[in-house]
Amino acid sequence: MTHADTSRRPRGAPVAARVVWATLVLVAMAGCTARADDQRAGRPTPDAGPAVVATPSPTAEVDLASYVPVDNATWLGIHAAPEASAGQRVVVHAFVTRTYAAQGGATLQVRVTSAQPASDAEGTLAVVRGDPELLGSAQIGTVLRVHAEVVGAYAGPTGRAARIPELTVVAAEEVGAYDLAADVVVGEPARGTGRLLVPVTVRNSSDAVLTYRVDLVATSADGTVQQSAARPEFASLAPGSTASVDVRLEPASADAVLSVADISRVLPDVVP
Repeated sequence: MTHADTSRRPRGAPVAARVVWATLVLVAMAGCTARADDQRAGRPTPDAGPAVVATPSPTAEVDLASYVPVDNATWLGIHAAPEASAGQRVVVHAFVTRTYAAQGGATLQVRVTSAQPASDAEGTLAVVRGDPELLGSAQIGTVLRVHAEVVGAYAGPTGRAARIPELTVVAAEEVGAYDLAADVVVGEPARGTGRLLVPVTVRNSSDAVLTYRVDLVATSADGTVQQSAARPEFASLAPGSTASVDVRLEPASADAVLSVADISRVLPDVVP
């Protein structure tokens, strides 16, 4: 049997090996420390993935008093110049029109209004981001009242800035759509031969110029036959203003039943 000859190995070899290994360990530890420092400082690392934009945690202390409710005119100014408006802290309403599932629901496309909206036919387009605990449960049609900071113009998938604002949300409350029945008064109809004359009054409760439409229907007494219908339009009502009109529904029997089928309001340039 052949044995390895260990008699010629220098006595210092084991010590040198320990020194080499200690040096390697120290270098590795220094590299880990440097990488951790880089990551904490936000500097890129060679094998780092795409940068993640941090959003405030909903449990973090936030000074909500520094976020100011804005009127429609102020919001339209932000929408027209999002880059110049960066840093503004606002309180607005957001009607969700799209959710980005790939980002955990923490990014939403919305229609922003100052006053509580009744539908997505109001407001202007924007993108909001926030912690998933704040925005993750939002669905298309959800209406939120948000405290948010304007970041600037939204950079889409191509990286080019779009002409819509991007906001970072720090607080959100689901408030639901505004009930337009509060803005419309339908009076007692005057009954003539084969027709109804119905007084309708509308008040624009928003702080934006909006067009209201009211769908009226006359049906037979038993509700089985629709006899006539009308849709009066109250075009471009100024904020807080009121308008009235007498609406004729014809034909209509003497015992016809009047009902309001729908109420809607839109921006003045929206075609029904």
